Amino acid sequence: MMKMRDAWGALVDLVVPRACALCGELDVLVCKPCDLRMRESGGVQRRLTLPGISVPVHSALEAGPEILRLITLFKDTGRSDLAPYLGGVLREASATHKAFAQRQTNAEGRSAVGMVVTVPQSPRAYRRRGWDPAQTLARAAGFSLVKALEVETRQADQTTLNRDARWRNVSHTVRVYPDRVDIIRGRTVTIVDDVITTGATMAEVARALSVAGARSVQGVTLASVVRPSQQTHR
Repeated sequence: MMKMRDAWGALVDLVVPRACALCGELDVLVCKPCDLRMRESGGVQRRLTLPGISVPVHSALEAGPEILRLITLFKDTGRSDLAPYLGGVLREASATHKAFAQRQTNAEGRSAVGMVVTVPQSPRAYRRRGWDPAQTLARAAGFSLVKALEVETRQADQTTLNRDARWRNVSHTVRVYPDRVDIIRGRTVTIVDDVITTGATMAEVARALSVAGARSVQGVTLASVVRPSQQTHR
């Protein structure tokens, strides 16, 4: 499906001049002024605290209108041509966590580097889109992914729910595939997603990885929707 989308995007480029996705300036995917304005907020550090596990999450940007617009175009309107740009932003955001992960080894001296997963899509979301935006984004950032997670039970659309309902909606809905438990055990795992809002989905994925024996879990996202009490700029 993604190959068809990429081919269609290439055909469109031949017919319609490329323009900034945010302001319309010609011959550039995202123009420099829009890029600089989008990055003004800086990165956001958050920490999700669960029973027995603490999950640091680094987001490249606070979720302002520019980055949210790009994510919506990428995920929901067929703008797969934005993947390299967004992947570059995500790659920059991952530098802090990558440096941390490279120092991690388990008690047996086994390397903890290189275990990257994406937040799994619900079957409903996959049927609607026909592809997985988080996986495409992570690969565009240069990550080698391990497909280790699945959504076990039906979820309502998180975007329609308030904070408390989001946490209830995703509770105990994700698991690690049984044949992937051995490669998760004892490793530091980085979870990649586009946006973190309440943290409910990221926390549920972290819980599933912890149950499977992950040594530690961390998250990296493009954007973070934060409350004042959660906000820590780099």
